[in-house]
Amino acid sequence: MRLNKSTKLPFIFENNTYDLNMAKIGISNAVYTVESALTRSNTSISNNMSRIATGSTTAVAGDHATFKALSNTFAIDIISTQSAIKSSGVMKGYLAAYISTVDNLSSFTSRAIELAVLGANDTNTDAEAAAIDQEALAIMNEMIRISNSEYKGKIFFEENSHSEFLSMGGRGAEYEVTLGTALAEVLAIYDFGSLRLRVKPSDALTDTDGDGVIDTDAFTSKLEDLQEALNQMRVNAASDYAALEEAQILMTDLNVEYQKGFDIFSQINFSAETAALAKNQILQSAANAMLIQAKNAQAGLIKLID
Repeated sequence: MRLNKSTKLPFIFENNTYDLNMAKIGISNAVYTVESALTRSNTSISNNMSRIATGSTTAVAGDHATFKALSNTFAIDIISTQSAIKSSGVMKGYLAAYISTVDNLSSFTSRAIELAVLGANDTNTDAEAAAIDQEALAIMNEMIRISNSEYKGKIFFEENSHSEFLSMGGRGAEYEVTLGTALAEVLAIYDFGSLRLRVKPSDALTDTDGDGVIDTDAFTSKLEDLQEALNQMRVNAASDYAALEEAQILMTDLNVEYQKGFDIFSQINFSAETAALAKNQILQSAANAMLIQAKNAQAGLIKLID
């Protein structure tokens, strides 16, 4: 049997007779189209790989300045949070030493209150009363020495209560640390000019102001005021320490998030190009499969003709 262009082949596809002439044209066009697509895909893949290797071209050309600005913003935020973490760590060290100093002062104050109670005992001899007063003076001198302590060059107790402001990273975040003082309470007990006590434990048995009334708790009441001030200072410092500790944890997490943002925008070109490369590789694989199927079909038809 000799085949010509109008001859119908004796096989059926989906219940329709297959025309040889139309089949040859369809396959040829498909092969040409797929081969052209493969050529373009190979060129795109080559460009993708070149851009990924050199990083010289942005994924979206018009967005280069925007990506750069965002990347720089995150870089500044990273530096800011790292600086804030460091400064908050220094302040935590200061507050820890501050709290320890306040605890020492509080212990000495408690001992001074015990001496005030002993000094109010009217069975004390003059020598015993003098010894109690001398010990109270020694305690106050030690408290003054301790209160002049410093941490990294910064004194613990200033004349007035004040606040220290810490940056908590970028975007205007800050934290206020309040540092109290007990100078007024100390001045009511101790004379810095003469380095002596204004009131003594033995004053509980003496009319010191000449009004005919003995103030039995003159020394005790002033020590209690000092103790109350020290307790308040400790509570405030401990509260600030706990807050800074929590803030430091949050800043560490925030720094990680800023780093992620920086990585995203600083590597945006590589991400986009990698996605484009993967897409083109998938299309290339599909096109190769189509081309192989088309060539196999064409070869099958040629065998039938032969």
